[in-house]
Amino acid sequence: MQKLYINLLLSIGISSLCLLSPLQAQVSSPAGFMHYHPLFSGDNPARFTHANGYVGLPGYSNLQIKLLNSLVKLNHMLRYDHEGYPTAIDLDNWVDKLKLNNNWLRFELNEELIGFGFREKFLFFTVSFNFHADAGLKASKDLFGLFVKGNMNYLGDQTAELKAMVNANAYTELSLGVQAQVNKRIYIGARPRLLFGLAQVRTKSLEASVHTNPETYDVTLKYSADAEARSVLPLLAEDNTLQFGQFNVADMLGKMGKNMGFAIDLGAVYRINQRFGVELSVHDLGFIRWRTEGVRFQSAVQNGGNFYENGSFKLSGLTSDIVKAILNQDNKPLNNFIDSLSSYFPNDLKQTTGSWTTMLNTRIHIGGYFDLTPKHRFMVQMQGLIIGKSFLPAVTVAYSGRISDFFDISVPYTIMPGSYDNLGLGIGFNIYGLYLYAATQNALFMRRGLGSQLNLQLGIVVNWGYKKAQEQVLKPIDRIHY
Repeated sequence: MQKLYINLLLSIGISSLCLLSPLQAQVSSPAGFMHYHPLFSGDNPARFTHANGYVGLPGYSNLQIKLLNSLVKLNHMLRYDHEGYPTAIDLDNWVDKLKLNNNWLRFELNEELIGFGFREKFLFFTVSFNFHADAGLKASKDLFGLFVKGNMNYLGDQTAELKAMVNANAYTELSLGVQAQVNKRIYIGARPRLLFGLAQVRTKSLEASVHTNPETYDVTLKYSADAEARSVLPLLAEDNTLQFGQFNVADMLGKMGKNMGFAIDLGAVYRINQRFGVELSVHDLGFIRWRTEGVRFQSAVQNGGNFYENGSFKLSGLTSDIVKAILNQDNKPLNNFIDSLSSYFPNDLKQTTGSWTTMLNTRIHIGGYFDLTPKHRFMVQMQGLIIGKSFLPAVTVAYSGRISDFFDISVPYTIMPGSYDNLGLGIGFNIYGLYLYAATQNALFMRRGLGSQLNLQLGIVVNWGYKKAQEQVLKPIDRIHY
C-alpha cells in the first residue's frame, strides 16, 4: 500500500516539476465587471472600451490569480467550540462531506508582460503578450477516505475507488484583438492568439481499487498509473529516474517554436436600447501541438510472486515469523518484506517522442446588462468552464459604478454548484490617466472554512481619451399607438 501511494504521488508530482508557476482558476475576470475599466473587453472582445487608448505598465498591467477549491474545507476538517475557536481535528467529517468523484483543486496564473490598445474610428485594436500557467487536480472521495478511515471501512460490497486526474499547462501567448462597431447597436470582436507551449502534463490513467474480504480480511488491490509530460526544459529519464538536463536560452526558444498552437476569443454585444444590452463570448477556443521530447511514467500491478492473483495484489496478512520478530523488537524481517513488495509495483519511466495535441479549457459567457445611468450598471452573467469532459457552471450578478470620473467600484456576487458565498469587490482609481485597480470575486475567501473560489486581478494601466470615448446615443423607439 505504501508503494502504491508513492507511485500515485510521483505521477501527480511530475506536474509540479514541469510548471514554471502553479497559479490561476474561475471562469471570468473580476475586472470584467468594471465597465469603465480600460481592460473591460478582456472577458468579451466585442465590449466597448471607455478610452481611446491605453498602455499597460510592463509586467504589472494585468496580473490574475485564480483558485477553484471544492477539496480543502477547514470548517469540515476542524471542530469548533461555542465561541468559534478550533478544538479538534475531524478528518472523518471532512471525508464524509466530499463528493464521490468530483472534488477539485485548481490553480491558474495569467500575467500580461506587454499590453496596449488604441482606437481608430469605429475599431479598437489590442495587442498583448502573456504568460499563462494552470494546474488542476480532480480526485475521488475514496482517495482520502482510505487514508483517513482505513481499509476496514470498505468491507463486503464496498470497494475503495482511488481516482485522480491531473491537468497542467504552461505557455506564452501573443494576441491581436479587434473590436468593431457594426452600427450603433451591434458590436463584434475577435482576439486570435498564437501560443507557444512551455510545459504540459496529462494523466491517461491514475486509479486503484482496494477491497477487503469481510470474512478473511484479505486485502485485494488493483492499480494502474500512466502520465506524460512535455517541457522546453530538457526532461531526461535515466536509470528510471527523472532528471533535468543542461539547457540554454537559445535551445529553450527553439523548443517553444516546436510547441505551437492557436486559440481565439470571439464575442458579440447587442444594445437593445440606451439602457439594456445582451452579450455572448467564447474564450480559449484552441489547442497546442506538443512536439518536444518528454517523459512517460507507467506503473501497474505485476506478477511479483505469491501475492499476485488475476492481475491484482492480494495480501492475506503477515507471516508468523514476521510477527514474532516484531514482538521481539526486530524490524528487519518486516523491512525486508516491505522491500520485496517493489516487485509487485514496478515503475517504468522512459523517454517519449512523437506529438500530441492539447485542447485549451474553453470558457463560455452569456449575459446582459442594465444601465441605470451611463456610469452605473447592473450585470448578470452565466458562465461555464469546460475541462476535458467536465463542465463547471457559475452565475454572477454585479453592480458597477464610476464616481466623479476618477473612482470605480464593482460588487459581484457569484453562485457555483455547492458554493453560494462568493461576494466580490473591485476598486479602481483613474488619476490623471493612471489607472490603478484591484478586484476579487471572493473578498471573504480567507474566512474559517476557506471559500470555493478565489479570483484576484490587479495592475496599473495608463489610459487616455476617456471623455471622448463614449458610446453613441440610441434614440428611443417610438411607441406604437393603437
